Formats: sequence, C-alpha cells, structure tokens
Amino acid sequence: MIRGGLHFWYKNKRSRELRSRIPIEMEEFAKTIHAFKFGPHDAWGGTAQLFDTGKEGSYSYVFGDGESVWTKVPNDEFYLLSGIWFLCEDIRRIWKLEKTKRAKDENAGLALERRYMVYFAVGELLKMIYADKERSLDDEIRRLGRPKWTEKDGPEKKSIGEVTKLAFSGLTKAYESASRQEDFRHRNWFRSKTYLEGIRSELRFIVEIKGTDSIGLHPSGAPQK
Repeated sequence: MIRGGLHFWYKNKRSRELRSRIPIEMEEFAKTIHAFKFGPHDAWGGTAQLFDTGKEGSYSYVFGDGESVWTKVPNDEFYLLSGIWFLCEDIRRIWKLEKTKRAKDENAGLALERRYMVYFAVGELLKMIYADKERSLDDEIRRLGRPKWTEKDGPEKKSIGEVTKLAFSGLTKAYESASRQEDFRHRNWFRSKTYLEGIRSELRFIVEIKGTDSIGLHPSGAPQK
C-alpha cells in the first residue's frame, strides 16, 4: 500500500527506521485493532494478554479467527485490518482536535483521555448503525483499506468526522453517569469492562434518536479507490 508515494511498513521493535517508508508499529497496530473491535486492551488484561498467542490470550482475536492465529492473513481480512487502521488513524486526528476544544470541560476531557476508548466507541456505534442497513460494515471498512482517501478532505473524512463526534457525545454522557457512582474510580474507566456496557447504552440512545439513514461511513456513496 502506498500514500504520498511512500510504502507502508509493518515495523516490529527490532526493526530499523526506513525514511523511504511509513512505519506502522506492531504494538500500536494490535492495540488499535483490538480497541475498535472489542475494547481497550487494558480491559482484557493489558499488553501481555494482547500478545499472548495461547488459548487464553487475545492475539488470535486480532490476528486470527478467535481460536487460532493465521499463518497467512486472508486477503479480505488484510483489507479489513487495514481499513480499521486507516479509519482509526483519522479518528485519532479528530480526537486530538476535540481534546483541545474540550479542555475546559472536565467530564469530556476525562472521558476522552485515551484514544483506545474512542476507537471502541466509534466501532460500537458503527456496528449499531449498520445493524439496520443492508450494506455490510466489514465491506465498508474494507473500502477504506486503501489509503488514497486519507490524502484529501473528501466524503470519507466528512462521514468519519460525523460518526466520531457522535461517539464523543456518547462517551461523555456515559462518563458523567459512571462518575456519579460512589465506587467510581477514574483509572478503572479504561480498565474495567463494566463501563463498556454503559457506553453502549448511550450509543444506542443516540442511534435511536438520530436514526441510521443519514449516518455511516459513506452515506453519500462509496469512497473513491
């Protein structure tokens, strides 16, 4: 895959930097995919659990079918993983801007403190939106697996921005509700699965109010390849 004339490069910790390529860090990649599909890795035991290839580990959920690890990534899965990565890359761009804007709002600032929770919220919101659509979410994400769309401000970025801002609202409301509980601890917001259902509840409410016809990854049509 190429962006701006440079090839992407899947980089592990021991690899040397190559200026002629765009590196994708292995650990960051795995954390991002897991967060989008299941939730922040800290809620599943942390980085060690994420890279555990055994039956009790989470590695097979990122690089496999949930039971075994792929020896070679199937083509459809490659573009699904790539699409999630580039989607989250754009979400991260929006998240950085939003954190600056909401710096004075304590609840919003704390709710949006870590990007992995944001990836989870956007992923869950999209699953809810596409549950009511004829189009497949996975197919829509695969269309984002080629990064040419990231080079300009097109309809893809506009749609992603709309969905991401809805997810911000759901996260903030869920945090406000959770923080009113007597036993609430901010550090557990990213580490406990208990709070994930509260986030889902707020996102479901948003979908019910907003509807699904006007929101999605490509509500105005398929992205350019």
